[in-house]
Amino acid sequence: SSRPRRQIKSQRSTKLTRYEYELGVVFSVLAQEGHTVRSDAMRAYRAGMTHLSSHHTWPSYHVPSDWPVALDSSLQRLDALRPLVKEELLESLKVTVRFDGKQRASEAELLRVIAALLHVSLPLDYVPGVN
Repeated sequence: SSRPRRQIKSQRSTKLTRYEYELGVVFSVLAQEGHTVRSDAMRAYRAGMTHLSSHHTWPSYHVPSDWPVALDSSLQRLDALRPLVKEELLESLKVTVRFDGKQRASEAELLRVIAALLHVSLPLDYVPGVN
């Protein structure tokens, strides 16, 4: 057939790389929320970002000093992504949450807030590492 093969994966990561600052903020804040030790947070951040796209050089782990404001504006911009891309994003955020095998209520709560602001459904009984 003459129909071009759709390169979903590469298209998706191209779209996401346009938002690398915003993604960096969201993943960094979530990683910080779930890890008391900075080096652990950095590893959790990297795990989630690599899950999102392993062939892109993402920004380094960085939590802005005004992170609540930065997180809010980042999520407003990321809300423009297509639903399937947002679901992929949420899966990668779960990788960051599950990284240490521990679950904190604040981490699960923050993930719920992120999902709500991105208009992606997350099971109400979502428990990191279980679902």
